Amino acid sequence: MVGHQPTESKGTARSDLICDGLWLSSSFVCEQAGKPTPGVWLLGYDPYKKAYKGICVGSEDPSPSTMDARYDEKTKTWEFTGSGPMGAFKSTATIKDQDNIVETVTCTEGTKVTKVEITHKRAKSAVAAMDAGATVAKAPTKEHEELLKTVGEWDAVMKMSPEPGAPAMELPGTERVVPIRNGRYVWSDFKMQWQGKPFEGHALCGYDTAQKKYVTYWFESTSPTVAESSGICDSHKKAMTMTGTSRDMNGKPVTTREVTTWKDDNTRLMQMESKGEKTESFEITFKVTTARTAGAAADVRAARADHAASVRLRSRHVLRRQPEMHDREPPRRRQRSPPRSQTKSRPRILPSFSPSMRACSLPSSASQ
Repeated sequence: MVGHQPTESKGTARSDLICDGLWLSSSFVCEQAGKPTPGVWLLGYDPYKKAYKGICVGSEDPSPSTMDARYDEKTKTWEFTGSGPMGAFKSTATIKDQDNIVETVTCTEGTKVTKVEITHKRAKSAVAAMDAGATVAKAPTKEHEELLKTVGEWDAVMKMSPEPGAPAMELPGTERVVPIRNGRYVWSDFKMQWQGKPFEGHALCGYDTAQKKYVTYWFESTSPTVAESSGICDSHKKAMTMTGTSRDMNGKPVTTREVTTWKDDNTRLMQMESKGEKTESFEITFKVTTARTAGAAADVRAARADHAASVRLRSRHVLRRQPEMHDREPPRRRQRSPPRSQTKSRPRILPSFSPSMRACSLPSSASQ
C-alpha cells in the first residue's frame, strides 16, 4: 500500500568453503518477531548441468528451499531463482567491491509480492562461528526426535568390496553430528582417509513437515554434485529408509537406497546401494564415542571451522513490503566424482560472496 513504512532487521552471517572448496556454506542469524532466527545456505556448481545449485534451510521454515543460480563475470552479479515456503523467489546480488554486496529479493506467493533489500558489509573483525540452534532442549516434533538420536561423536567402519566376490575392505573413519536450526536439522562432519588422501563428507538431514517425510542432502570433497534423498522412519523396526538420486563416476544418473538401522542406543548400521549401469553397495557401522548431550553439541560450528575458509561477513537487512499485486568409487555415500576433465574447468565459487536468500526466513510481518 502507498506510504507503507519498511521494516528493518539486522543479522550476521559467516561463510566458509567446505569439501575442498567445492561448496560454499553460509550460516546466518537474522531477527524475526524480535527473536534470532538461524538458517544455513549452501552453494555449489554442477558441471553436468553447467549451473550453480543452492539449498537453504531455516529454523522457521517447514521445508527446504532450492534454487538455481548463475554468475555474470562482467557485471559481477549473481542471479538466483527458486521456490521456498514463501513461494517463488528471484534474487539479484551485485558485488560492489570485496567488502560490499547489494541484493534485491522478490518473493511471490499467489497475488502477494514481497520485496527485500539486503546490504552486506564485511565485518571489520572476525564473526564468531555461530549456531543459535546448537543447544536443543526439546525436539520440535516427535519426528525430529529420530534425527536428534544421531547427535554426538561416532567411530565409523566402512566395509566395501573392490569387486564382486572379493573380500571386503574395512576403512576407519569418524563422524560428528550436531543439531542446527533449533533442532529442525542435523549436520554431520564425516572424515576418513581414502587412497592415502583425506576425505570429507557432510550430510544435512531434516524432517519436511509440509511433505511429511525426511530429507537428506549429501556433500563431499570428491564430487561437485549434491545427492538428494527422502524417506520414512519405522520406529518399530528402528530403521530409516531413504531413496534418492545421484550420479556415477561418468556423470550418469543413478538411483540410491539407504537403510539405517539402530542395533542399540549406541550403534547404528547404514547400508547403501546404488543402481545405474551397474549395482554397487557398501555399509558403515557407527559406534558412539561421546555422550550425546546438549552440552557436547554446543560447539557445533567449531567442528566445521576446521575446514573453513576465511570468509566472514556481517549483513544488514532492510525489508520493504510491497502492496499486493492484483495489479570404483571413493567412499562416498551416494555418488562418484566425475572425470577430472569435467571438474577442472568449473567456474569458481566466489568466496567474497556471502549467499543470503534470507527470503526463506523473513519476518512474518513482511509477507502478510
